[in-house]
Amino acid sequence: LEVGGQDSLAARSDVLLCTHPPYSCRLFWPLVQRRDKPLLGFFGGTLEAHVPADGARQWLLDFAEMAVHPRVQFAAIAPFLAEKMRFQTGVDIPVARGFGFHVLDQGATYFPRRHE
Repeated sequence: LEVGGQDSLAARSDVLLCTHPPYSCRLFWPLVQRRDKPLLGFFGGTLEAHVPADGARQWLLDFAEMAVHPRVQFAAIAPFLAEKMRFQTGVDIPVARGFGFHVLDQGATYFPRRHE
């Protein structure tokens, strides 16, 4: 994979972001390895989504390698998904809940009003 010249978008990027499907993170892996770019991944879907059947095992191994790299930070949107990722890869993936619904159990509320 050619990762571009000095004026390429890859060279000018400060950080790389991947989301759904997690398999898309694989596209950025050479930029992390060769250009030392940081990679953030925020996942709302399972690791096996859109992965070719004959490449699933290798993908899980690659994901585990990426997840422990010092320039990579992955997070899952829900505890169940993070646990599934841990079960599949052996790597702990932190949870970053996207909508804040988890604070409702603590009694927090938010009711914005429009002043007319």
